[in-house]
Amino acid sequence: MSARRAVLIVNLGSPASTALEDVREYLEEFLGDPRVIDRPRWRWLRRTIVNRIIIPRRLKNSAHAYSQIWTKQGSPLITTSRSVCEKLAAALSRPANAPPQQADASPTRPDEAAPEQSDHALAKVYLGMRYGQPSIPEIAAQIAATGVKKVLIFPQYPHYAMSSWETVVVRVCEEFAKRAPDIRLDCVKPFYADADYIDALAAVCRPYLEARPNPAPHDHLLFSYHGIPVRHVDIASLRGVTANFVDHPLAQWTPETGGLSYVEHIKQTTEKLLLRLGGLAPRHSLAYQSRLVGEPWLSPYTDIELVRLAQEEGVRRLFVLCPAFTTDCLETLEEIQCQGRDSFLGANGDKCDSASGDAGGSLGGDSFQQIPCLNDHPAYIDFLASRVRHWAAS
Repeated sequence: MSARRAVLIVNLGSPASTALEDVREYLEEFLGDPRVIDRPRWRWLRRTIVNRIIIPRRLKNSAHAYSQIWTKQGSPLITTSRSVCEKLAAALSRPANAPPQQADASPTRPDEAAPEQSDHALAKVYLGMRYGQPSIPEIAAQIAATGVKKVLIFPQYPHYAMSSWETVVVRVCEEFAKRAPDIRLDCVKPFYADADYIDALAAVCRPYLEARPNPAPHDHLLFSYHGIPVRHVDIASLRGVTANFVDHPLAQWTPETGGLSYVEHIKQTTEKLLLRLGGLAPRHSLAYQSRLVGEPWLSPYTDIELVRLAQEEGVRRLFVLCPAFTTDCLETLEEIQCQGRDSFLGANGDKCDSASGDAGGSLGGDSFQQIPCLNDHPAYIDFLASRVRHWAAS
């Protein structure tokens, strides 16, 4: 049965290493995507600006940032994504109501999640990245060669944005159209408001919020979402998305009712998660991170808010959650956990010890905790497996 179906887990991507040449190659592909940087409209001029101005200015800082989070296994995003795929494959090999089992060691191949996936699994699980390796063209060719008849695209983005969900899905559709046009492509809808996704987020958050020794009025939960240019909120579209959307009883989004407004999507995620957490949630606010210069981006900006919360709002204990990312990556591990922590604890004064989440300061806060992304948490694996099972049964 599984030979006729495949699941493609797709995410953003990562450089092959922290070496300057590898980071440059990655940035050229990433920032060269017209759904990421779409101005000026002339491709040759846009590429000239990206490759000769933007990347040279960012290259060393970007390579240093990646070196701060790199592990012995390599990129945290790639390593965790492989673990997600492996655990999902294991879950699909068991009956729907069977208890979870201990996962095996990480797969040796970077492209296919589990080389020894059971023949009785509902589907083979593959991993692809929009930029870098394992590349979507490479994985599309591999899947096509197996004789698969149906592929489920599972973007690891809860919210719809042109520079994330859209570019990943369009790239997958383009590659299969070239290599295997007879394969049926199905796609999971943006799941920003779906109850099972909200349940998984709450499961990750609860241990950190419950562990507060003495909940106080100076505690605060900051929702930090990935920013996008303000004008991208209005120009997102489904052009190039040729896959069939999978209906699901819990799916809230349709092009007609859910729309393509990133701002509305994150608003719903925030509101629904707060309702699910109930009294556990402290005071809260929302901000946007990872902006580029050159035009207005969604605000308020996370880096500015981190300082403001400490200096103007009197926040002493801060929790930061990044729901736009399902997997911890550069934007969460370096931008938030390293730079963001230092900004809040020092309030742009003295830097705190990077090994600690607590530091006192007359201008800064006292305690900083980045709540991890969903990663390979059992609740998220359950969410993924449930969606795949529903698709396979349809």
